[in-house]
Amino acid sequence: MKRRRQAVIKGSSLPALRIVVRDGDAHSLRTELLETIDNARPLLAEAIAVLDLRERLARDVDAHDIVTAVRDAGVRLAAVLIGDSGQRDALAEFSLPVIEAPLSTRDALR
Repeated sequence: MKRRRQAVIKGSSLPALRIVVRDGDAHSLRTELLETIDNARPLLAEAIAVLDLRERLARDVDAHDIVTAVRDAGVRLAAVLIGDSGQRDALAEFSLPVIEAPLSTRDALR
C-alpha cells in the first residue's frame, strides 16, 4: 500500500479576494472604501480577503488607518500586502500577516 503523504497542496472552492487601495483623494478614501466593501458584501462573506496596499504610493493616509477602516466595515482580513517594508511598523498591532511583495508589472497596468 502506498504511504499517504503528510503534507499536500489542495485547491479550494473558497475564493480569495484582494481589496486594492490606490492613490486618490485622502478625504474621500474612507467613504469610497466603505462603499466598495458594501457593494461586494455578498462576495466577501464567502471569501478570504486580503488587503492590497501595494498600489498606494501616497502616504497621506496611514496604512494603520486603512486597515482600521476595513475592519470597521466588518471585513475579516487574512493578510495585508505591502510594497515596501516602511509600512510594516504601522501594521504591527493588528496581528495580521504582512506580506511584502513587489507589484507585478501586469498588476501595475490595471
